Amino acid sequence: MGTTALMILAFTLLGLWLFNKSLHHREFITLKRDTRSIQALAVFPRVRKDASVVILVHEIYGLTDWAKQMADELADEGFIVVAPDLLSGTGLTAEVLVHSPARRNA
Repeated sequence: MGTTALMILAFTLLGLWLFNKSLHHREFITLKRDTRSIQALAVFPRVRKDASVVILVHEIYGLTDWAKQMADELADEGFIVVAPDLLSGTGLTAEVLVHSPARRNA
């Protein structure tokens, strides 16, 4: 294998490693108030510095993959993101809401 091929391979592997290297850390937390508890996604940037906090409120379908991806993107920009799942503890899920009779008749 020539020097050029080795360099291309090295840069390709470095690019894949950097692409897969996450710029944020995700964890699920429980927020409690009196007798009610809800789950929330907390996403922290990897950089240790003062950061602003963004409260990400989801749409009617709950904490969907889109909302989680948006939280990740905001964290990659340096924000701490808290995305409460406002449907947690209610028995409602995205699947229940999508297949509800009211939605089918809309």
